[in-house]
Amino acid sequence: MKKIIIIGSGIGGSGIGALISKETNHQVLLFEKNKLIGGRCASYEKIDNKGRKWIFDIGCHIISTCDKGPLGEILNRCGKGETIKWSYTRNPGPRVNIMGMELIKMDQKKRRKAQQEKEVKKKKKETFTQYVTKMPLEDTQQYDKDSLNDLFTNYFGSRRGLMERLMYTMQAAVMFGTGPDNTSAGEFLRSVGFNNRKMAMGYPFGGTGVIPETYCDVIKENDSKVHIGKEGHVRKIVVENNEIKGVEVGTDNEFFEADIVVANSDIKTTVLELVGEKYFQSDYLNYIRDLKWGGQVCSLKIGIEKIVTDHKMLTYMPKIELSEMKGKSLYDVNFTDFFFRKEVPEKTGLLIVPISNH
Repeated sequence: MKKIIIIGSGIGGSGIGALISKETNHQVLLFEKNKLIGGRCASYEKIDNKGRKWIFDIGCHIISTCDKGPLGEILNRCGKGETIKWSYTRNPGPRVNIMGMELIKMDQKKRRKAQQEKEVKKKKKETFTQYVTKMPLEDTQQYDKDSLNDLFTNYFGSRRGLMERLMYTMQAAVMFGTGPDNTSAGEFLRSVGFNNRKMAMGYPFGGTGVIPETYCDVIKENDSKVHIGKEGHVRKIVVENNEIKGVEVGTDNEFFEADIVVANSDIKTTVLELVGEKYFQSDYLNYIRDLKWGGQVCSLKIGIEKIVTDHKMLTYMPKIELSEMKGKSLYDVNFTDFFFRKEVPEKTGLLIVPISNH
């Protein structure tokens, strides 16, 4: 039996901790420096001035594949597949408005498309969505070093497919926090293709935090432990003679021995702070130092007393005036830079998930 320490209780750390504790005889110690389980997938309760209880999500507020993807697979393998109930973004499906134009109405379009496919026997060129959805996993790797813009140009040419470019540029910004010039085409193809094949985007009943909380329940149910707050704050990963020895935790730097340490902190924090530069080669350190953060967004939670829409998810990109484009055409505007800047923009793209409709 090995002792395995996991740093961070997000869906990555808590998920792998659940699998290890359930499917092996190894002992898991999971450390989380915050008081809430789940990292960017955590939820918390808030009581308003009328005594009503609300559940708010820290960061994530929509799940790409719900129980049909890796999160559901972990639950099933741990015997918790029926623990969480899911609501899909269907009936009505997601609504997309780009620069004042309704791009698609999902449910109606699917029915209309199915009817057209029956009536039209002549083979047509596949759409970009079909191209992404049908690509085998092994074929996506050849695009890893290409950008999303390269992929657009290869498929559409230089001056076609504007609406698809806008929609998928915004989707990449939401998924990766990167613009079309900095998004790996290979990673885009894998992620979006998988999502399209599963068609299971939605939301868990009880808030996104129920997912990592359930994973941590599995850890504790299988003779392993979860430490949170001050007792879960890992301050150093201890290395001696280039071998992992364990971690130092808490205000007193208590030492916990480990055979393996899984760090879900970001790579810069892990390498430069938790482990230390002296254990890595200079070219790798330079690579880590040169990594740049992706974009950031502001998440606003609003509780209202009246129904304003029956949709379960809405995506919105505001219209850009010609005077704002500085002589560029729409094909040349980097919309991610335009709407997702360090300063607060006058206009911004919106991803709206009415939780109560789920």
